[in-house]
Amino acid sequence: MPIVRAQSIQLSRPFAHRLLGLASLQAHTVLGPVRMQMRGIDLEVARQAFDELAETVVRVQGHDASNRVTREKNA
Repeated sequence: MPIVRAQSIQLSRPFAHRLLGLASLQAHTVLGPVRMQMRGIDLEVARQAFDELAETVVRVQGHDASNRVTREKNA
């Protein structure tokens, strides 16, 4: 999944996952119904992965937006 195209990231805990201390992660892209999903992850690992992925998405998209503005100014 291209990080620069990520639209949202979701950490969820369906009932069965709650009972087992697990979670699921999903990432959706702006390109359409494309999504990445991981299920049955240890809750703490899922939280760490969510935080890292969210931080990466914000950083990469911010860098991409900055580069786009620079290219437009130089065009």
